[in-house]
Amino acid sequence: MIDKIALILAIIGGLNWGLVGIFQLDAVAWVFGGSGSIFSRIVYTLVALGAIWCVSLLFRPEPREAVRHGICNAGGICLPRFGFSNSPWCDLCEYGLMRLYKMAERVYNILKEPHSIKLV
Repeated sequence: MIDKIALILAIIGGLNWGLVGIFQLDAVAWVFGGSGSIFSRIVYTLVALGAIWCVSLLFRPEPREAVRHGICNAGGICLPRFGFSNSPWCDLCEYGLMRLYKMAERVYNILKEPHSIKLV
């Protein structure tokens, strides 16, 4: 669901930039009373966040590759197999959650002791 919302926001931003480039018309600014209005700035921010989220789509496996009979490519057991999600994506597998936890743990340790970082 978040992927679709992010994609819709990125499409809105792309169409708006197309209008700016071709017709010199900023549709968001026109609808919300200028590019400096708080509403325009909120829309611009949401579009930017949506575009940033869409970058993650480039690094995800295709749905057919992600789930094979309830076992993900990484060897974990996919939670959709157990009824936790209807998604064919392998976002919620035990392996993916463990990777996310390990990454968060590393970031926490770096922030906790920044002097321990060794630059090579």
